[in-house]
Amino acid sequence: MANLSNAFNKAGNFALKSGYNTSGEIQPEIFIGNIIQTILQFLGVLFLCFVIYGGFIWMTATDEAEKVKRAKKIIKNSVIGLVIVVLAYAISAFVVQSVLQDKLRNI
Repeated sequence: MANLSNAFNKAGNFALKSGYNTSGEIQPEIFIGNIIQTILQFLGVLFLCFVIYGGFIWMTATDEAEKVKRAKKIIKNSVIGLVIVVLAYAISAFVVQSVLQDKLRNI
């Protein structure tokens, strides 16, 4: 068992020397980035649900033109929402990465 304990101690020391935070504390930048990522993932799932719902309405519309228009509107708005979510994800990933790189330069 002593060898296993030494291995974990050496791994912890190596992680500290490499710049990893092994204290268990979460840095605010990473915490905020995780929250943003979780919200955007939820919005992506919501987009998928709306597209499935719009497709279902379109498939069950038979010959009703109003249902087809409604389904097309739902799908179109869902795609617009997806574009907004993807752009928000790209912008937030860029900002978080820039903040982390700037913080690493100041160390």
